[in-house]
Amino acid sequence: MGFKLADIFFIAAAVCVSLFFILRPPGDKPKRLLLLTGDKRITLPFTDGIIDLKKYTGRPMTLEVKDGGARMTDSSCPDKVCINSGRIDGCGHIIICMPNGTAVMIDCTGALDEN
Repeated sequence: MGFKLADIFFIAAAVCVSLFFILRPPGDKPKRLLLLTGDKRITLPFTDGIIDLKKYTGRPMTLEVKDGGARMTDSSCPDKVCINSGRIDGCGHIIICMPNGTAVMIDCTGALDEN
């Protein structure tokens, strides 16, 4: 029982459709950078620069936004897990700082409404 021409066509079409969704440029979906702290959801500017998060969190924290991504560069937390987690740049990626009760997330769905 071998492959028929229709089977090969179906498999090739499925692979092409899958590759389209996998390799699609990330710019296809609008991204916003959200700061989640306590019960607040704050939209941060998603433009290159340094953001001092202390005015939102009350704790010394610094976020660098660059080239469509973000990374925590400074935090008052003891273990610096949020800094060591590295750069985020894709939809749904998140940096979490548990000691400071803060998370930074890239949202592309708009599902999280701003307070």
